Amino acid sequence: PTSTIHPKGSPRMLAGLLLLLADRGAAAAGVPGYCNIPRMDGNQISYSEWKSSVSKKPVILTGLTEGWAALEKWDKRSFSANYGHLKLPRTSSTGVHFTLRNHGDVINLSTYLQHSDRQHFIIYDHAETVEIMNAIRNDYQLPSLLQTASFETILSFGGAPQGATFQRHQVAWLATIFGRKHWWMADPRTPKPPEPTCHSHDGDSHRKEYWDKYGVVHCTVMPGEIIWVPPQWWHATCNGAPYTVAMGGQQYVPNKDQVALSSGELPTALLAGLRGNISLLEHECATNPAAKLCPEEKKGGGDGKHSSNRLYPQHLAIKNNYIDLLKWMIQKEGSCVVNVPGPSGQSLASWAAEYGHVELIKMLIEEHSVPAGNALEQASFKGHKNAVEWLVTNGHTYGIKKAYATAKMHGREEIAAILRSHVENYLKEHKIENKSTPKQQDQGGRSSSSSSSSSLSSSSSSSSSSGSGSGGEAAADVLEGTPVRSRFQMADLNGDGRINAMEWSAVHE
Repeated sequence: PTSTIHPKGSPRMLAGLLLLLADRGAAAAGVPGYCNIPRMDGNQISYSEWKSSVSKKPVILTGLTEGWAALEKWDKRSFSANYGHLKLPRTSSTGVHFTLRNHGDVINLSTYLQHSDRQHFIIYDHAETVEIMNAIRNDYQLPSLLQTASFETILSFGGAPQGATFQRHQVAWLATIFGRKHWWMADPRTPKPPEPTCHSHDGDSHRKEYWDKYGVVHCTVMPGEIIWVPPQWWHATCNGAPYTVAMGGQQYVPNKDQVALSSGELPTALLAGLRGNISLLEHECATNPAAKLCPEEKKGGGDGKHSSNRLYPQHLAIKNNYIDLLKWMIQKEGSCVVNVPGPSGQSLASWAAEYGHVELIKMLIEEHSVPAGNALEQASFKGHKNAVEWLVTNGHTYGIKKAYATAKMHGREEIAAILRSHVENYLKEHKIENKSTPKQQDQGGRSSSSSSSSSLSSSSSSSSSSGSGSGGEAAADVLEGTPVRSRFQMADLNGDGRINAMEWSAVHE
């Protein structure tokens, strides 16, 4: 790529020379295909330079995976031997979509790998994948430049000619471990580009003129290299080898860049929360007065509520299902640990529901009286069937109409059926008629039968007074009496009338 060279040895001049040398080195190393995404040695970039300029556009980072055990032990045979016994659902909210139905709904990871030459699947941090994600932690080290973009781990497998179509979300990075990966990216201000065709290992490199027409940049990322995806940039991929594996991270905790230290690293307490390291957090709390598990209440009178502008170790512990770490924090500091708002201001039970962690949801609500909030809607939106079943079985039905509309909108038919069955059973059990209103819980988990606040009440009254006579018909009136929400309303998960970064990512994933 052409670099702007400035006089007097400026940082831009040095960066340009680095880019030129890196690209010549890549060409000499035999990196295949046309490439117009710059390569830079990540060890030569300061965090201030990274934040102010380099991270604003796509870049391929070299030198940051040195020493990763994954580069030696994630070949197909070794990965299967070490981790093949771990299990995954065949299809779920984790991003796994495995099409060989004759293998059942829960499959060993080794089975996925046997068919990875003609399948492409991506595994994210969720309830169903916690065991796998924790098992591979020691095989890589998070680069300091990328720690704030690593709140969610990604694991990608596939073979040519499989890939992923154009999408966009918050910042992300992906390191190629084995095989090679072709990438196409476009500025978020442009319309969605036409899809690449993963018809061969060459990654459509012969279509350079076609991609130039749409402002698409392209490169092939080789083992040991990391590609950086800036916020909301369009990106699509094709696997360039029969066995291609990559891992990386995404920032699905909104607006938290400011937590980074001057080096780009996370504060030790947050890193302990991200990795579930009790001894590290215990040492940090004992030696660093600034390491806090509970926020200070607002000064100056106020209502005493905690600010939701700060990220705490418990946010990351809940997201990654580190129950023992959360218990240790509660034992040390008390209930203030779980009274902290979630990253978007939601209750921590709702935050746990977003990732489907049933045992955590149960502990927070039953043992520590954390309000369920919109946990049912979050679990329905993300497709966590087990979490939905636990919530409705235990009476946490606040927002059941929204949850049902959410499930229907996103094709979660099993979850919609669970919600509908719950309402049917409720109506039959209580023999609702005339003006009686089924009780549901408000956001604080308290019983409510007010016709103005209950999401079941007005529709159930009208359905029973009209003599529907059928639990199924009455349930349909209850659940479908409110129109499905608009796309903006779907994105505005916390109902504050604005779309924050996390909500934007959730509705566009």
